[in-house]
Amino acid sequence: DVGAAIDASHAAVISGRLSEERRDRSLARIEAFHEWAGQCEEPDGPAEGLRDDVARMLGELRLADAAPRTEGSRSHSEVALEIARRGVTLLRDRGLVPCAPTAYGPSRAAAFALVENAERVNMLWLRSEIDALIPGLSIAVADEKTTDEAFSRLEDAARRAECIMVAVFDEVAAWRGRPGPSERIVSMLARLSAACPRTVVLAFTGPSFLPSVPESCSLVCCYDGSPASQNAAVDALFGDAPMEGRLPVAAPPAFESGYRLR
Repeated sequence: DVGAAIDASHAAVISGRLSEERRDRSLARIEAFHEWAGQCEEPDGPAEGLRDDVARMLGELRLADAAPRTEGSRSHSEVALEIARRGVTLLRDRGLVPCAPTAYGPSRAAAFALVENAERVNMLWLRSEIDALIPGLSIAVADEKTTDEAFSRLEDAARRAECIMVAVFDEVAAWRGRPGPSERIVSMLARLSAACPRTVVLAFTGPSFLPSVPESCSLVCCYDGSPASQNAAVDALFGDAPMEGRLPVAAPPAFESGYRLR
């Protein structure tokens, strides 16, 4: 609300909480940014400056020379989904990937999601895609606030299942002091995979987390939890899209840079 922000700033100056000198410094920084932005040259086309392979991909989609895309538009979403699909990387398969929807029926399987804070991760796209393929298969969520008693019930559900899917989400935030999910999330994954040996892990995380995934698990790296990545992960998991991605960096000691299983 721009009007409310202006009113609040004005009231802060009048009350003395915000000095006129500090206000003027802020305005000077904004004006300097506008001057700098005005000197930036616009590219000749949307594909200018992109890596050759990325430009080729956009050309194949016939979107490289399209009208400017805005986030949330149909053309933006199509490009984002295609990029996400091409990035999905199969790193380990214990005979579970791709999965047949019949193998993941609610009576035979279970699905879980591990996140540090469930209130800050939107899994709408993963839930809706799974529900469309396998009606009735819900995703049980555990986070840092989950009690041991509650998590024990999830372990029991994993033991009863013939196979399980575990989606692990990493929250992107500054000043955490570590890359990847917390030790508690890693421990939860280990407990679930021990409860059900036939486990597929969808890692919506950076590569630093990958060596923490138990060797017994099939492993698919999806890199981030964006809507496009969630949709692409389900497409790849159930064989509706190929897994063509390769690791952009090494994840020692488990995986080298450029690795993919097939």
